[in-house]
Amino acid sequence: MSEQMKRVFATTYVALILAGRRTIDDVPEIILDIVKADLGIE
Repeated sequence: MSEQMKRVFATTYVALILAGRRTIDDVPEIILDIVKADLGIE
């Protein structure tokens, strides 16, 4: 998966988490670090 696609998916997951539709446990491993960084986790 390209870095650009990872960024798009990560941004989508961040929005879903902030909206309460998903949790950090739902994030695929391949983009987990990006999502955590965007949310300020770890």
